[in-house]
Amino acid sequence: MSSSTLSARLHSLLTRSAIAGCVLWMALLFIPLTVEHSMAEVAMVLLLGILVVIPLALDLLADSESKPSLLYRVASDLQPIGAVLAAVSFFFHEGIGAAVLTAPWLLFSLVVAVEGIRRFRVRFTERRLSVASAVTNIGFLGLPAGTVWLVLSRLGYDPGSFGELMVLLTAVHFHFAAFVAPIWVGFLGQEILQRKPALYPAFRILAIGLVAGVPLVAAGIAVSSLVETAGVFVLAVSGIGLGVLGLILAPVFADRRGHLMLWVSSAALCVAMIWALVFSLGPRFDWPSPDIIGMIPRHGWIQGVGFALVGMLAWRKLHVKCHC
Repeated sequence: MSSSTLSARLHSLLTRSAIAGCVLWMALLFIPLTVEHSMAEVAMVLLLGILVVIPLALDLLADSESKPSLLYRVASDLQPIGAVLAAVSFFFHEGIGAAVLTAPWLLFSLVVAVEGIRRFRVRFTERRLSVASAVTNIGFLGLPAGTVWLVLSRLGYDPGSFGELMVLLTAVHFHFAAFVAPIWVGFLGQEILQRKPALYPAFRILAIGLVAGVPLVAAGIAVSSLVETAGVFVLAVSGIGLGVLGLILAPVFADRRGHLMLWVSSAALCVAMIWALVFSLGPRFDWPSPDIIGMIPRHGWIQGVGFALVGMLAWRKLHVKCHC
């Protein structure tokens, strides 16, 4: 099978997966999940990523320079199965049965991570590893971390007495901040380098900050609130800066709809990260700030829909090819 035929097949598969996932996700809005209300809302944000955003991202990540790798093809085939079963797991009460249903998604995420390592090694060997491509490839490694927390959540196991809500929120954090965000940032860097190279030095600093901020937040949750606050600060400031760069870049594109979608996605990133900053720093400086439940609509939905979903659709509409 030729490279173009394979690419067309996978593009069709992932597009159909995203469309079917969107239909399923909207149906889930009217069907109660077997978790309490606050967790159900978090679960719906997570399932938006699993069912819709990630297949769109995987489609964008197809290597446009050569025949899609075997790993990429396997990941593309596993994605719809893993996504549907992960959604089904929320109709079961926490336990081994629900956790087993997430196993295909875990397998999918591990294949994605190995593909990221492969791409990183190839580009490093060929001396084609830019900061933009490195950030994207590192992002591939964030998906298994998110899936492990998803498995723990469905198993009903709390590894550090964080509370069941925090376990599920950590799964959401890694799916979006550790996987989807670096992909968005990688495309942003590619386009800045081509269209506004004067902004690239600022992009490099902010992109590195974003990548460093994700594990810092995770480490802080496990180690201390001070480390967590530092991680949130680095992640949020980097995210706000990258959102501003997206706002600056958006008008460069001739496609008006794509331009508007990128602007919305960039603005949503700025707003979501400002809320994250307020939530993290507010208690330390006696600022009025929302509690963790209040952050779900202010940060979670804005990040999931406004930034991630609209962002993946924007890069797709702008016909930006992956050179990661």
